[in-house]
Amino acid sequence: MPYDSPHQQMGQFVGARLREARLARKYTQSQLAGGDFSVSYISAIERGQIHPSLRALEIFAMRLGLSSKDLLMQQSSTGVAASARRGLNSAEEVEWRILTAQVTIYQDNYQQAILDVQELLTYKLTNTQEILVRYLLALAYIGSSQWQESENALSEALRLANDRGDYMRARLLYLQGITQSSLQDHSQGLELHQRSLELLESLQSLDAFFKGELYSQSGLHYLRLDRANEAQAMFLEALKVTDGLMHSQRIAIYRQSCLQFVESGEYLRATLNAYKCLHLLAVVDDQQRRSELFHALGRAMLASKHAETRAYLERALGQPAVAQDHLAQASVLVNLAVWLLEHDAAAEAKKYAQKARALLAPEVDSVIAADAHIILGRIEYAQKRYKVGDTHFEAGLGMLDRLNRCEDLADNAAHYAQLLEKHGEVHRAILYWKKAYNSRQRMYRSGGAK
Repeated sequence: MPYDSPHQQMGQFVGARLREARLARKYTQSQLAGGDFSVSYISAIERGQIHPSLRALEIFAMRLGLSSKDLLMQQSSTGVAASARRGLNSAEEVEWRILTAQVTIYQDNYQQAILDVQELLTYKLTNTQEILVRYLLALAYIGSSQWQESENALSEALRLANDRGDYMRARLLYLQGITQSSLQDHSQGLELHQRSLELLESLQSLDAFFKGELYSQSGLHYLRLDRANEAQAMFLEALKVTDGLMHSQRIAIYRQSCLQFVESGEYLRATLNAYKCLHLLAVVDDQQRRSELFHALGRAMLASKHAETRAYLERALGQPAVAQDHLAQASVLVNLAVWLLEHDAAAEAKKYAQKARALLAPEVDSVIAADAHIILGRIEYAQKRYKVGDTHFEAGLGMLDRLNRCEDLADNAAHYAQLLEKHGEVHRAILYWKKAYNSRQRMYRSGGAK
């Protein structure tokens, strides 16, 4: 009897579970496929020949009235899937649990993922498995803003990966840079992201998104370190790396990356990369990430006090890519409003800021929307329209709070408190000084005071 790899056996279990759930709902394969998939695709999954993507799994689960985790983990009442599940030996058990932990993280169920991954650490793991498990643990901690715990998991993973110079080490350094930034050590975060970028370059990786994210993060570090010109260069490089990539080209990049892992037998990393591909290639998410990167570039130019800042922003408004992207267009308008207000042109600044707000969906939180509200608040205060200004400040600060942008929240709450105090609203000023203080403390409590 030929040997089935753990990846194949996991596929067989998912296929058996999917078929059982479909039959329990009295669905045909055609009904389950709907207009999104072919019947042959459903059939191949149920026979265990292929493993469905996370997106496909979520669609099937929704049609069957289940969660995708149910299709991965729930035991069968008839014993079909249970039999397949019991066929796994201890090594396969580990790989199965790693896969389901990944799914839990991508469903944003971070606390459950932490429990699942911590349990995995009680198993006997290979070096490669333990590195991946600690990477997933750090990812779940980051998702739940437990920065010091993330740092501990990453330090141990990097110790285990000390002699390795591969893609996973680059990912570990990237996450550690994110953690250090959240712990307010931007110098260390910058160094870690530059090391990750150097490793990625040496590997000749095709992962343009990862490279762009590393440049973007480096830009944010430089901005926090008041090195605005260097921040601007990093943001421009990040935009350049991903500029011009069509949707099909992006899929090809990730597909090639996945195939490289499959060819080397690293199925879990291939799966991890595939899931991340699906997540990052969601159209709305991709546009928002790029637009917020564009917004960060505008912030860097404003901070640098560059003489060409206004001209650059006005040229950007005429670019087709900006004109077709409401978020990017709103970003340019917000940054222009900031520039104009700082140059004593409040009335003109207000026109740009109002145009930006009109482009943004009122029910969607984003850094760009928060900045639009806050600059409108500053403009209204400059024009002595305090009540209207209060409404904008409260809306913008509320967004930053919901987005967990603690540092931006602290800075802007303190600025608002100063305006309130100057206006004679001492009691309300105290409330916002307290909000600024609490936001700073929240950063330190989540990662340990520096």
